[in-house]
Amino acid sequence: MNKVMLMYKGEKLNPYYLQGGGHTLEGGKAYIDAISVFNNEQSLFLIIFFWQLEQNLHKLE
Repeated sequence: MNKVMLMYKGEKLNPYYLQGGGHTLEGGKAYIDAISVFNNEQSLFLIIFFWQLEQNLHKLE
């Protein structure tokens, strides 16, 4: 995960790392709660971003 976070930071992005990921009910709810503070366009971007982050993490494992 650290490699992926550094990769995104190197691209001048500001990724948010949810410890434990979104693989549990609590983790999924944490993503939803974090995204709910943004407007719809920002929320869609964040959902895609988090999904891509998870996919990249699994590729590195």
